[in-house]
Amino acid sequence: MIARADIVHFIYLEPIFCLPLAWILEGRDIPGRFFNACRPFLRAYVMLTFLILSMPLLLRAVRAPDTLATRRGTVTIPAKDTALPYLQARVKPGETILVYPYLPIYYYLSATFSPGPYDYLQAGMHTNSQFEEMVSRLSSNRVPVILFEVNFADKIANSWPGTPLGAIAEDPVGTFVLRHYRSCALLKSASNSSFLFMVPNGTSCPAS
Repeated sequence: MIARADIVHFIYLEPIFCLPLAWILEGRDIPGRFFNACRPFLRAYVMLTFLILSMPLLLRAVRAPDTLATRRGTVTIPAKDTALPYLQARVKPGETILVYPYLPIYYYLSATFSPGPYDYLQAGMHTNSQFEEMVSRLSSNRVPVILFEVNFADKIANSWPGTPLGAIAEDPVGTFVLRHYRSCALLKSASNSSFLFMVPNGTSCPAS
């Protein structure tokens, strides 16, 4: 469980199943002496399973070796993050930026906002029209700063193995960003993801 890259996905889905699980554990509407005899063991199994699921996340938080000052307070992180401090030093709270394709927590921690109606856009989860809508917003609004994750495609096979290959083949937002924006710095997130801090072509990189 500790090694699984998608352990957090189990936690995301847990609330959906908590209510029916509570009905099953209560067992008021399930007839038969066999179920009543097994119910204590089922309860113990569920509690043990939940404990195993929670321990890796708890240990990560307790053992986190570094801290990071954000606009929402100080957080503990597993490794040094250079992307968020760099962003906060150059972008004011309340500004519109794009973190692409996937790290929406940066919007919250830096008190910034996405240019579109979605906190993230990911191949296989959003439609082509939603990607094109973001391209339209970028072309009309001239978003001043983009954090572009360089190696995101490497994560898809491990964390989202059901993603259709056709969805990965074309990336209209990524193509637009690389054509119309230039890089100012290569930064790292706490999860060791590489981000380019990018500004529109023809503009200078902001000073800290």
